[in-house]
Amino acid sequence: MFDVIKASEGFDELLNKIKPVSGDISEENLGLSDDDFKMLCDNVNIVVHCAATLDFETDLKTAVTINLLGTKRIVELSKQIKNQPNTPNNKLIMTNI
Repeated sequence: MFDVIKASEGFDELLNKIKPVSGDISEENLGLSDDDFKMLCDNVNIVVHCAATLDFETDLKTAVTINLLGTKRIVELSKQIKNQPNTPNNKLIMTNI
């Protein structure tokens, strides 16, 4: 997927549109400020979620919070996104720990 994006025309322009936001997958509303959460809902229409803990020594509560509830929170955010997925100016959210 990323090779296709990097090879596409306008890649440099795309890089200028990236706006990092600080959050935490283990917190309600992904640990985002109200303004950042609204900005994502209003301006994003593609979500790539890959945050997880793969540490098999992590306690069950932490693993469930990150892997299960974190995914649930991403789905909840995705349901609130206003843009349709096939609009010309797709925006992207990526999560990672």
